[in-house]
Amino acid sequence: MNYKVERKLVKERITRIQNELYKQGVRSLFVLSPPNTYYLSGFQATAYTRPIIVVISESPYLIVPELEYNNAKEKSFLQDVYQYSDLELGGREERSPLELALGIAVSYIKEREIGLEETSPWIAFKILQEKFTINPIPVKGVVEKIRAIKDEQEINLIRQGCKLADFGMKVEKELSIVGASEIEIMSKGNAAMECEGAKLFPEWTLKAGSRPVSGSRTALPHALPTGRRLACGDSIIHGTGVVIEGYHSEDERTFFLGYPKEEILLKVYRDVTKAQEEAIESIRPGRECREIDSIARTILIEAGWGDYIIHRTGHSIGLEGHETPFFSSQNYTKLSAGMVVTVEPGIYLPGIGGVRHSDTVLVTEEGTEVLTKFSKNLEDAIIPL
Repeated sequence: MNYKVERKLVKERITRIQNELYKQGVRSLFVLSPPNTYYLSGFQATAYTRPIIVVISESPYLIVPELEYNNAKEKSFLQDVYQYSDLELGGREERSPLELALGIAVSYIKEREIGLEETSPWIAFKILQEKFTINPIPVKGVVEKIRAIKDEQEINLIRQGCKLADFGMKVEKELSIVGASEIEIMSKGNAAMECEGAKLFPEWTLKAGSRPVSGSRTALPHALPTGRRLACGDSIIHGTGVVIEGYHSEDERTFFLGYPKEEILLKVYRDVTKAQEEAIESIRPGRECREIDSIARTILIEAGWGDYIIHRTGHSIGLEGHETPFFSSQNYTKLSAGMVVTVEPGIYLPGIGGVRHSDTVLVTEEGTEVLTKFSKNLEDAIIPL
């Protein structure tokens, strides 16, 4: 069936945002961030080279370029959708798409206490000030704060994405043989996840994202797949995930192709797995993000890997692959039921390799539900030759 957010849920989102805005003395908010405009309107564009704006006001509305109008009218939860035309661009005045979109936004606003997302391009602030004599109030993180707690429909999309990610992990593990290239595994893994997703959810949009990396390059947390071919004794980090109707999932596992060439990685594997499992077990509503980071980090430091921890323990996930709040030492945000997070401590030894697992985890009233299920047992991580 087609995915469509219930109108009552959208109304609840907008009401909560309006309440937060009123506390800051803001009567209306111009929203330009693509994940936020999608969250508040239900319309997701293929590209955002032409701006899309949601205006949160007494009667919220959506502004889109002309070529997106019919699609937006069909998909948007918001009753009012306005358009601007490419035909108005250029000429002697050299009006930009952003100026046209902001002009429409301003024309339907009565009040002057207008907020603009702090993440908006600086030119948006300048246009409002110079072209429309409005001095917008920078607003930080209001929509993101509401987005952090997922509703049942959002959780279901992420849950289904995690199932497909586990499916992809199984496929990619089977493809991990001596002589197979990283890019070959990636392309076949993505195809498998997307074909399975199309079979299970034929009316939903989805896109797979696989990132297998092998050998000493596993010491680079964000390395991209190449034509490198797997060799006996390699370590391999597989990262699978599927974006369903805009919602991300994440599943990462470390494997060894036969007995690892670098035996020290077996100790790293055990320590990282322990750190991740204890961090997940410690998650519950009311705990601060920094506490979860500290639990994983302390285990790894006590195991002797303090010099090789080069990133935080995890992050929230949803309409973006990385969302706030984050599991870092300076994040005091308290966890709440309905948040969806990843837990992914890692250790990286330059020139040798790295180990990282990542699970997508739902925070529940009782504690957690781990949505990615693929095994992390060491015996399962060693792929027989």
